[in-house]
Amino acid sequence: MENTLKVIDGQMTSIANDTSRAELPNFCLQLIQLSKIYGDAKRESIKLKNWYEREFIMKKESNRQIMEDMEEARFIEELKDNPKAKKNKITNVDIESMTSLKLIWLKDDLTDAQMIVAYLDPLIKWYYERIQAIKFTSRQQEGFTSIN
Repeated sequence: MENTLKVIDGQMTSIANDTSRAELPNFCLQLIQLSKIYGDAKRESIKLKNWYEREFIMKKESNRQIMEDMEEARFIEELKDNPKAKKNKITNVDIESMTSLKLIWLKDDLTDAQMIVAYLDPLIKWYYERIQAIKFTSRQQEGFTSIN
């Protein structure tokens, strides 16, 4: 990705200085390569997000059962010594916190893919707008010279 960005930046400079726009097709090909990288990152981001959500739901239910079993065992053990023992309530916040901690590695992978998408999205749009501006400027100059 970095190499593609360097090539695109170099071509952007030469396109801006080139009145014949001979470099524009090569630039567009490089932009297509960058768009492929963007598409792959977007697809990976969506795939990881869906995977994270499924894993979170499954782990959350598993952790709920584990925590309730642990609390039940603690409560039974405490009843032996204290007949007035109270059973602690397992909250959803406790379960979600435990689940989030167990899935933090997956969240990191998801964040990496989302960062690539967030970085490339405005960049590709800017390159596209720059091409449109170059084309517009070329048309304006052609129209201006044909009047003279």
